[in-house]
Amino acid sequence: MAKIFTSSTKTNRVERETGELLESVETTYRVLKKQQEFVYSMWFGNAKTTEGLSVTELRFLLALSPFLAFDTGEIDLSTVLRKRLAEELGVTIATIRNVISKLVKLKYLQKMESGIFRISPFLLYKGDLGNLIPLRKEFMKHAA
Repeated sequence: MAKIFTSSTKTNRVERETGELLESVETTYRVLKKQQEFVYSMWFGNAKTTEGLSVTELRFLLALSPFLAFDTGEIDLSTVLRKRLAEELGVTIATIRNVISKLVKLKYLQKMESGIFRISPFLLYKGDLGNLIPLRKEFMKHAA
């Protein structure tokens, strides 16, 4: 996602002898700055942690990875993203809803607030590796 920054400069032209303001020009610049793309790591612990998940559930988890918030693992699974994921995976929105429910029950996802979830940092993580251990501890505290 890109951000637009606005910067303004003001140039005044002054009569040297009298100090009278002759002209004042303000120029505004808009600069489009792309957000830095971060590399992220994915962990599956060991293969047994994903035993019992369907192919659709595994594909859903992998499809979430680009949308994870950096350092928090939070994801906005509101209607817009659910529709997009349903189209991408070739399933219905009802299937996406069922997958989310199952992943919450299995503690792969934690519901944070309406439409906002956190994915288990034991499964997927995107961010500074120095923040991974504290995030895992926090996730375990909420999972209990």
